Amino acid sequence: MSISEVEVVPLATDVETSDDELMVSLADGRRISVPLVWFPRLLDATVEERAEFRLIGGGEGIHWPQVDEDISVAGLLRGARSRAAVPRDRDMQGQRPPVTEYRRRERGDTWHWCSRCIMYPTENYFVRTAIPTSSLCNECTVKSKAAQC
Repeated sequence: MSISEVEVVPLATDVETSDDELMVSLADGRRISVPLVWFPRLLDATVEERAEFRLIGGGEGIHWPQVDEDISVAGLLRGARSRAAVPRDRDMQGQRPPVTEYRRRERGDTWHWCSRCIMYPTENYFVRTAIPTSSLCNECTVKSKAAQC
């Protein structure tokens, strides 16, 4: 008597996003959470654009029409990132253009961008390159206004 392996195809039933995470509920009760930085198109999309998605292939994948992003559930389970998550456009000398990096502690609500800020997270943090919709650190905001003067 032999035992054969049954392949189960993971299917999404629901999708949620926050400022920095993509959360997918699966038909078998599991919930996957991955950083949005893995998918730059979604990271840079508005809340409304991220909210408009549809399940494709009976839940095998997710499609966001307004940002032209498709993600497979099997890929999420493998830890696959978007090809667009590789370094972005380079200038003529092959250097990456400067990108402002916003950081928020894993259990925090406030975003920081100034690495000289006393509260700038250096471990256990989320990163994004788009301006966060939630609150920015007061110290970072003051530095930003002073730099513009």
